[in-house]
Amino acid sequence: EMGESYMSWILHGAASSSKEQQDGAFRLVDWVLVCSSSITVYEVAGITLNFWSRMVMELERIEPLQWRQEVVDLYANRLLQFVCICAQNLMKFPPDISDAADDQVDEINRHRYHVGEAVEDICRLLGGHVVLQ
Repeated sequence: EMGESYMSWILHGAASSSKEQQDGAFRLVDWVLVCSSSITVYEVAGITLNFWSRMVMELERIEPLQWRQEVVDLYANRLLQFVCICAQNLMKFPPDISDAADDQVDEINRHRYHVGEAVEDICRLLGGHVVLQ
C-alpha cells in the first residue's frame, strides 16, 4: 500500500536528475519486489499485485511517448524480476493441492488468475518478446 501511495513519486523520482531521488524510488520498488517474493505468505505476495498493475497503468499514461519509454526502461529490469517471481513462485500450486478443500483450490486458482493478469500487464507494457528473452 505504501508503494501505491508513492506511485507518482516513484515514477518521477526515477526520472529525476537527483541521484538520491532515483535511489529512493528504486529502493521502494525493490522492497515491493521483496514482498512479492514472499512465497510463504501468499496474502503478502498477493497484496503487491495491485502495486504492479497500478505501476503499469501509470507508466502507460506518461506523455510524451519518449519520456514514457525512458521511465519504462528505468524499471524494465525490476518488472522482469517480478515476472520471474511470478513464474517461479506465485504461479506454482502448493505441493499439497490434492489434499486441499474445494474452497481452498478455488482461492488458489483466483490468486493464480490475478498473478497472470499482472504478468499480462507487464507483457503489454514491455512487449512479449522482451519478457520471453
